[in-house]
Amino acid sequence: MLGRAVPPEEIPAMPALISKSLQGLYNPAAALDFGGLMNVGSWGFGGSFYLALPTRDIGYVLIAVYLLLIVLGLRHNRLSLPKKSDRALFLGLLVSAPIASALLAVHFPGAEGLAYPGRPLAPADASFPLFGAFPWILAAGLLGEPFAIAVAFLGGLARGGWMVQRLLTPFSIAAQAAVFAWLIRRGYADWPGRLAARPLPSALAVGLLFGVMRTIENFAYSGGDFFDALDYSLSLLGPTLLASVIEMSIAGMIAESIRSLVPWHRPAQIQSGPYNRSLAARMVAVIITLGLIGGSALTYGNWLLARSSATDIISDQMEQTARQAGEGIPFFIHTGRTQIRDIAASMEGVGGRDQFMTTLLADAHRSLTFFTRLAVLDSSGTVLADWPQGSVTIHGEILAAAKARVPQEITMAPDRADEGVQLVFVSPVIGPGSSVVGWTDLARNPLLQPVLARLAAYQDGQALIADERGRVISHPDPEQWLEPAEFAGGPEGVTFEATGSGGARALVYSHPVEGYPWSVIVSTPQRTLDTLAFATTANLFILLVTIGGVFIVGVHLMSRRLTRPLRQMASTAESIARGDLNRHITTKGEDEIGRLSTSFEHMRISLKARLEELNLLLSTSQRMSESFDLDQALPVVLGKIRDLTGAESVRLVLKSGTYKAGQGGRGWESLDAGIQELTQERGEFVLENPSRAGAVLDLAGVQDRLDSLIAIPVSHEDEFLGALWLGYRTPRTFAASETKLLSIVAGQLGISLANVGLYHRAEQERSRLMTILESTPDAVIVTDSSGRISLANPAAEAVLTGRADDMVGMPIRDAIGPPELRKLLTRPTASEEAIEIKAEGGRVLYAVASEVPGGETGRVCVLSDVTQFKILDTLKSEFVSTVSHDLRAPLTLMRGYATMLSNVGPVNDQQQEFLDKILTSVDRMSKLVDDLLDLGRIETGIGLSLEPVEISRVAQDILDSFRPQALNKRVSLEIELDDSMEPVQADPMLLRQAVSNLVDNAIKYTASGGRVILRAEQVDGRQIFQVEDTGVGIAPADQPRLFEKFFRLGKDDTKGSGLGLAIVKSIVEQHHGRVSVESRLGVGSKFTIAIPLLLQRKQVSAENKAHA
Repeated sequence: MLGRAVPPEEIPAMPALISKSLQGLYNPAAALDFGGLMNVGSWGFGGSFYLALPTRDIGYVLIAVYLLLIVLGLRHNRLSLPKKSDRALFLGLLVSAPIASALLAVHFPGAEGLAYPGRPLAPADASFPLFGAFPWILAAGLLGEPFAIAVAFLGGLARGGWMVQRLLTPFSIAAQAAVFAWLIRRGYADWPGRLAARPLPSALAVGLLFGVMRTIENFAYSGGDFFDALDYSLSLLGPTLLASVIEMSIAGMIAESIRSLVPWHRPAQIQSGPYNRSLAARMVAVIITLGLIGGSALTYGNWLLARSSATDIISDQMEQTARQAGEGIPFFIHTGRTQIRDIAASMEGVGGRDQFMTTLLADAHRSLTFFTRLAVLDSSGTVLADWPQGSVTIHGEILAAAKARVPQEITMAPDRADEGVQLVFVSPVIGPGSSVVGWTDLARNPLLQPVLARLAAYQDGQALIADERGRVISHPDPEQWLEPAEFAGGPEGVTFEATGSGGARALVYSHPVEGYPWSVIVSTPQRTLDTLAFATTANLFILLVTIGGVFIVGVHLMSRRLTRPLRQMASTAESIARGDLNRHITTKGEDEIGRLSTSFEHMRISLKARLEELNLLLSTSQRMSESFDLDQALPVVLGKIRDLTGAESVRLVLKSGTYKAGQGGRGWESLDAGIQELTQERGEFVLENPSRAGAVLDLAGVQDRLDSLIAIPVSHEDEFLGALWLGYRTPRTFAASETKLLSIVAGQLGISLANVGLYHRAEQERSRLMTILESTPDAVIVTDSSGRISLANPAAEAVLTGRADDMVGMPIRDAIGPPELRKLLTRPTASEEAIEIKAEGGRVLYAVASEVPGGETGRVCVLSDVTQFKILDTLKSEFVSTVSHDLRAPLTLMRGYATMLSNVGPVNDQQQEFLDKILTSVDRMSKLVDDLLDLGRIETGIGLSLEPVEISRVAQDILDSFRPQALNKRVSLEIELDDSMEPVQADPMLLRQAVSNLVDNAIKYTASGGRVILRAEQVDGRQIFQVEDTGVGIAPADQPRLFEKFFRLGKDDTKGSGLGLAIVKSIVEQHHGRVSVESRLGVGSKFTIAIPLLLQRKQVSAENKAHA
């Protein structure tokens, strides 16, 4: 339920529901107590839900402030549901917020357990839920500001409705969450911003701020006088701040741990804080921060000091009032006792004579003004005589005192409305057993009037007299008579603080009456002290605010004035960054900023000059690189030099001609030859008064005034190309920087002129090369690294798909017709390769492709027409085949007859030697004929029959067949086989012949004691045979021709036809393989055969048809 603001006078009539709702929420018996400093227990949700409105108007101001903070927190965030992945977390935090607010409560007792001023409630304390802030701090870091505000508001609603019964609480906590979320989600690059982005520092700052705000909330909900409420709020300031800071610190430390484990908010963009974007803002921010801290400390310190001073002053006044009042009471008591005793003495011996007693009492009443009434009582309490007659009423206490027959005084309530508190003196009469009783009105007794006047004169509080039982016997308010004194029972003779029944504190001084159990109590409400202290502090606060405001405005204006030159320099720097160097800085002064402005202006001028010089150099380079026509480029460059230097004329004198910018004076051109010769001899020179330089320059032709000139040699490397010279009509001193710039320009001109010469020579060479390429019958094709045609001569159109010029820039696959040539040009290899290509018209082209050194251009392919050579080779093969067949029959006859001669008759040794030579020659000729026939058959592809071949069996058979030969020569023959080899698709006879030729050669060329190794393995889909020997080796010059027909080494003493390796190469190529050799002279050789494991039959048949 929502309550209204209840004024103090209506508080006793509050419904019982409110009282019940405020009871039982916190059970002290179940709490843990820590030495009275604090206690921890469960808060729970007991009692009724109730939200009380603020008692004071400032509470509604706080609600408006909190709502403003909440709206600002939501301003830049669109209100929407969280992402699907975050909804479970958001709902969990919403549910946990009320639970965390009631899980564990920590209580810090307030100053002396103060109750709400003017409110019938228990003494107040500062309390907080131990984990109350954790859910919305977690929502701020993981979800965002709107969700943190929602979680905080729900937790604050539970806390405010069930625990503290305040409407302000949910808005306060929601605003606290908005401020915290805003702090941690700022992406400021400076250290305050980086510190605020972390949960713990922001939590501490927010806890401190809202601790102060909750102190103001305590003031808004307190009743009574303004200063009573102020005293109550300030008494809870320390505990409230401590509670707020501890609550936020606990949540902040937990959030710091979670931040290192889960994705916490990280700003998408880091920027400078608004307080750090200008010097003025930085100075104002520092001044405001220091001013707030210093002003708050000074104001609070002044408040404490003023309060202490007021306490001392009031204490002295109270003590003086109590002492002065207390000094008159003993005389009053003594006088009353003396007079009642004298009256009692006068009654001795009168016994039984009532009329005489009455007369004595009347005389005493008239002569003594102390007593208002007098009476004589007997031992039974019967009134024997009284005066004024019939005016006394005997109460039980008086009767008891009379029976006791002991002199004593009794404080009694007045019998009539016009009387004050009655002090009754009782004194026994010696003899007859009766007692004399005298009544005196404390409010009217003449002896007590000075005391009462002194007490009434104390206006800062109240002053009263309390009897021995702590009852009020003298008070300006009759309603307080004989009521328990509010501050009775306290320490006497000292000033102390106490809390009144209304919840307000007061300063109390109790002075005991000497010789009598009465005390004079003087009390001053704390609001009186606060009024004095507030007046002093308010004046100081107004003064501080005024001075601080004026100081801040002054600092802001002064900082803006001081930083105006800096802003101008910053603006100029931005213009310079955009390329505008024409803005001037006009700030003057002798201070640091003035000197900085002057230096900055000098820097701008220097930078502008340097940029103009760089622009000249750049334009010179660009112009010379754009055009190699000197007649177009040089006048423009010289014109820019003239514009930059302000020369009257700029002239460039070269061996090939003269170029100029600016007309110059008449006859200045006559100096060209002399300046060129002088710069070639002496290099750079300056003439500040050329008219006096007749000894070095011929000035006879100069007709117009020439007051200064500078000449720079133009050269490239060590070659002198010409002279660059500038002429002026006015005297001029040339700075070193200007001379250096002209030297750099001259150097660039020298390089550009050299490049122009190189370009023209290169263009001539290119023209010659193109002429050669266009006239050569061999086709030339050049490709680039991206696989495109970069050059092709007309002869290449035989293999191109179009005109040579049109093919430049096209991909190889589109520009090249024959597939074999496309593969050759696109195959990744660094070595030179050659293939034969059949072109249109039956022509055969021999294509050789190789990488261009450096790899940037691509590949170069030269195609030569070898048609005639192929025809001759075919004729040679046919001739060899015919001769071989024709020789086979005579050789057979010769061998037959030679072997039969021994059967005819006996032959002598010489004849047998001749016969052996004949047979050996016949065998050699037969072997040569067989090799020629095999080579011809292999080259034509006749007889290539593919079938699976077991490599290990073939290798072992070859090794076994050559083992006798190796043993005869004492050569070690070894074999190394891979056990996991698969069968190979090959012609078994030809494959055996190729490997056998290699093994045979190895044994032949290996000396006794050497070693021959046959290896077989399968790698990457290919069958590898390696035959390695430790023979004589092969010279590098002989290796390229090793596989040619009939090629034999120059110093080969081993007999052979020179066809063995040619046959090996032909067999391997028929199997689409490759044969290679690695050899070192005098060390040995290693031949390698590599053929594919699977050779398709259709591929072989197609090749056989092509050969046919």
